[in-house]
Amino acid sequence: YKRQVSTQSTWGISLSNVRLFDFVVASGKEALELASTTTGPYRNRVLTKTPAISDELVEYYRNLDVSPEERAAVKLPSFNIHEYKEKENLGGQLSEYSDHIIPLLVELFTALDVMDAFHVDEATLLRFLIRVKSKYRNVPYHNFWHAADVMQTIYVLMTGEDIAKIPGPTEKLTLLLTALVHDLDHMGLNNSFHLKADTPMGILSAASDTPSVLEVHHCNLAIDILSEDATNVLGPLNPTDATHVYRWLVNCVLATDMGKHGQYVQQFRELSERVQEIRQQGKAWEATEPERLLVMQMLIKAVDISNIVKPFDIARLWAICVTEEFYTQGDLERSKGFEVANMFDRAKAELANGQVGFIDFVGKQYWGVVASLFQSMQWTVDNLNANREIWSTLASQRKVSIVKSPSRD
Repeated sequence: YKRQVSTQSTWGISLSNVRLFDFVVASGKEALELASTTTGPYRNRVLTKTPAISDELVEYYRNLDVSPEERAAVKLPSFNIHEYKEKENLGGQLSEYSDHIIPLLVELFTALDVMDAFHVDEATLLRFLIRVKSKYRNVPYHNFWHAADVMQTIYVLMTGEDIAKIPGPTEKLTLLLTALVHDLDHMGLNNSFHLKADTPMGILSAASDTPSVLEVHHCNLAIDILSEDATNVLGPLNPTDATHVYRWLVNCVLATDMGKHGQYVQQFRELSERVQEIRQQGKAWEATEPERLLVMQMLIKAVDISNIVKPFDIARLWAICVTEEFYTQGDLERSKGFEVANMFDRAKAELANGQVGFIDFVGKQYWGVVASLFQSMQWTVDNLNANREIWSTLASQRKVSIVKSPSRD
């Protein structure tokens, strides 16, 4: 793997620093080790009696010295969460800087007025965020930093002028919570692996005819966290609003199953066409209840794959992380005698080509539909097209470098 990264560095996609390299490799190894336990009886379950979150820890996060510049930056599309992520395990002031992400997430809840609207106590929200963070594993991509990045991005989208008119306070709260919990306890292995490897979760899903193995697991854990008094940010809501949040949250998390991506894209396209017809008639679109849920699902699915629409320097780092996670699954599949798809095979897959392929077959279609409904999201399509051009150029340079390389025979 080190040799492969070194080769990539000659054509402009080297790791930005040693820390990121160490992180993706170490987390990949950890994911492989924990993944090897998923085939033994009951070893897939990680839930134990959760220790209480101390008042001291809550006060630590509350009193972190987060600068006004940081609070402003987290509300922008250009926010780079890797600046915090890469310092997580370095110790001292650097690790403390990494911890700023928790109060920055509180800042986003506050900025959307959901805390005041529902009288959510800051200490309860902090405990919720601390608990959520503890339920994510140290895998290369589907970790807490991905969840935090998804929440930051959903905040940015909800501040768009045309989108801001649709979600009410309850829906805004739902979207923020869903972004944070949508990948809880992800093991770095997709639904397909769990089903073909007969992991306990895969067996349960197959027996109950539910292909969304992970998404159901994420929902279960989210409900567990919200069932604790100390972390129940829905506690102040009236029963009707709380029920709405639970229902919407579950439906939005289930929508992130990429196995159902095609059917959701079709629904979103049909919604976009209906709205366009209404607007062409000079009328204002008043979203129905089912349409509001569909918009929420549309936005959650968008931010779940928003790494490809970030500025290239940020998108590149996410691409490295997700590719390493794919490779780790491919390594495990090969060790079990399973057929390994090319995108999971570190001997066949190639970073730039993989990103071009994902953008062409998934990203362009999806973000095009979403931006056709909400013009405030046009910047995502512009970034996507720019990133695609860069990845395409890098892929071409890679091919040229291989052709010019001397024979090793």
